[in-house]
Amino acid sequence: FGSAGTPPCSAQTAALQRAVNSHRCSEVAMDFVVAANNGTHVYRAVGLEKPTLLRSLPPAQGGNPHCLVANATSGAVAVLLQSGSAALWGLGSEGFSAGGGGGGGEAAGGGGSQLPCEITPQSGPITRCYFSPRGSFLVTWEPLGKILRVEQPAPKLAAAPQTPGARGGGGTGYPAGANGGSSGAGGGGSSSSAGAKPGLTALTKAENLSVWAIARRPEDTPAEFSVEVERDGKQRLGVNVDHLDGRSGLLIRRVDTGLIESHNRGVFAADDCARLVLPGDRVLAVNDVASSAGAQAMAQEIQQAQRLRLLVRRGPGWAFAFAAVRFFAPHISPLRWPPVVWSTDEKLAFRGVSNEVLVLDGRLLTQLRRIQIDNISQIAVSPGSPSDPGATALAAFCPASTSASPAMVRVFTDFGKAAKPALTKSFFSDAAWVTMRWDPCTGTDLLVLFHSSELTEADVEGRTLHGQGGNGLYLLRAQQSSEPICALAGSQDGVVLDVQWCPIDHGDTRSLVVLQGPQPAVVSVFSYSTRGNSGVPKRVNLGRFGVRNCLRWDPHGCSFCLRVQSLRGAGISSEGDAIDLFDAAVDGGVARRAGASVAGKRDGQKGIGPSVTTVDFSPDGKVLLAAVEAHFGAELRFMSVADGSTLYRLRFDEVYGAFWR
Repeated sequence: FGSAGTPPCSAQTAALQRAVNSHRCSEVAMDFVVAANNGTHVYRAVGLEKPTLLRSLPPAQGGNPHCLVANATSGAVAVLLQSGSAALWGLGSEGFSAGGGGGGGEAAGGGGSQLPCEITPQSGPITRCYFSPRGSFLVTWEPLGKILRVEQPAPKLAAAPQTPGARGGGGTGYPAGANGGSSGAGGGGSSSSAGAKPGLTALTKAENLSVWAIARRPEDTPAEFSVEVERDGKQRLGVNVDHLDGRSGLLIRRVDTGLIESHNRGVFAADDCARLVLPGDRVLAVNDVASSAGAQAMAQEIQQAQRLRLLVRRGPGWAFAFAAVRFFAPHISPLRWPPVVWSTDEKLAFRGVSNEVLVLDGRLLTQLRRIQIDNISQIAVSPGSPSDPGATALAAFCPASTSASPAMVRVFTDFGKAAKPALTKSFFSDAAWVTMRWDPCTGTDLLVLFHSSELTEADVEGRTLHGQGGNGLYLLRAQQSSEPICALAGSQDGVVLDVQWCPIDHGDTRSLVVLQGPQPAVVSVFSYSTRGNSGVPKRVNLGRFGVRNCLRWDPHGCSFCLRVQSLRGAGISSEGDAIDLFDAAVDGGVARRAGASVAGKRDGQKGIGPSVTTVDFSPDGKVLLAAVEAHFGAELRFMSVADGSTLYRLRFDEVYGAFWR
């Protein structure tokens, strides 16, 4: 990209090019997931060959663009089901592809298809969720509507102090039996309303924003293990079991709030997840009553004994989720999503509230300290560098509180008691909200795209045809002593439709691509050296290639594509089905490799043209997945990145989301 800084030597360039070619030409197995109207399907592709179906999962929520999320680090995928719950599968775990349908069926032992880890909502369907960076947590949100309070039993003893605005995990905020429970009793401590008497029903806020800790069972867990629990007079065992044929033990169908859930919490805290009790496991003996005595005898022993020693055989379950903390969040602005963000190493977490940012322990989610930031509306956490993932920076945007005060972006690198911003950028023009993007290589440089107009429905649903872009683009580099703030584009230059970092630094050169209006949009590359004080980034215009408002990089920084993005459906533009592919060579050259049209035959009477709703590069960077919506339905189009030709298609009636794993 350009010639900023000292270019790499020829030997270094050749070595980098050989490494890239070796990776891109390797025939590796790659999985992708698609949420469609007839189910959620996982496919596997090898090289450029047509993919094969690995497994079909239950259908996701129709029409919800957030119904499918994944975590690359852990290999977990979360599907928001039509029942309103969230189901988690471990795509990289043992037993995922060993069998068919959506995780049902009986588990007779360690074999069988993997059972999902299911999260049940408390008051309404879960409509949004996301993973923490390492996949240790899943955050879910349920719209409350008019249900703002629920009833729960008041505890006999006062609950321990907790994080302000949050409640501990064990059943807090759930109405009786709302967690799937036939067990009835709460699993841990619960909080009561002020002045509530012991044993009476108390009203509490329905905490609809939940952070679920995901405890994964190791794949080398012994086939059988023992579990000991003791009744406390308050909780039931908390499992829903199937007697099977009466002589094969008790098959655990569901783990509800109760003693077993408390046991799972304990082994998770002790880092002994091999002893997790999960759906799909079988209880072979209760104390001295073995399965040969019959399922009824085992059930009676569970009801009568004070201390229970269970012999459990491992089943196809892979993880257990419990609520680590809950918040009351009836309405979340798109500007405050995600509401809880972690550092890359998950040692710290941050939550923006009124006029302050709460700094939390990343694992326990307990409050460490507060950072006072007046009128804060948005936060963004840097990804950190691979060599130092703990080097976390926080950017906070504060819109203007009065007509005489400017809007500001503050960058914090220290989160101590007297934390002060390392860098501040003021906007004296109208800045209603911003888009903040940290560089993915070291997490030290920040792009700030400010928007003068208020956030509209068009911004939430995706860009309109001509783009709801930004009015100014700035580069903030807190580690630069000279020129820490650079203006890359102003309002007089035209609206900025999209900007994306190159995911890989080419030698000592860091680059980003900007798509700027008016339409047809111009494509520009900014590049600068990462060594010392690099000065103002150099700009190179590549040209205009049609009506475009969105760009996407491949994971290796070798290719990127341009397209039209909108959730308004088919027929948004005569160019809504066009994709441009660009090649970014290791030596810095950029060239348009190919242009591709994903259009089939258009409706001659209505003139409806297809539109591309999603694109995603394969892990090896050789195949581009495009979800196409047209009058005839929807399909996944797989195109060669080398020349834009279509390799194969998968046809569906509707596609809600698709991506490579």
